Amino acid sequence: MGDVVFLNEYKKQHGIPLPRSPYYTLKATDNQLQEACRLASELMKEPFDYRGLPPYAVLVGYEDIKTGNIKLLKRMSAYSTKKAFESMAGIKVHYCVALVRKYE
Repeated sequence: MGDVVFLNEYKKQHGIPLPRSPYYTLKATDNQLQEACRLASELMKEPFDYRGLPPYAVLVGYEDIKTGNIKLLKRMSAYSTKKAFESMAGIKVHYCVALVRKYE
């Protein structure tokens, strides 16, 4: 038998782009989650729109109901209203991990 070649390693070695996943980790540690929440809290302080209001919510990631694994997003998503957050982040099989402001 020949050597085992892992597809992702082969692609890296030959400069072939890897498929993009919306997640940067599928099983986040407590430290990774704390850092993601810290970064999200910084985003919550920035104006979202012309009114100068911060985002209603910044989505950090999802908790898989079946496994309990936290899936952190590569790029956090900010939402201007509760309705926008619920429509874009309301995936039935996951719990959202997010910071939410108290204004409507």
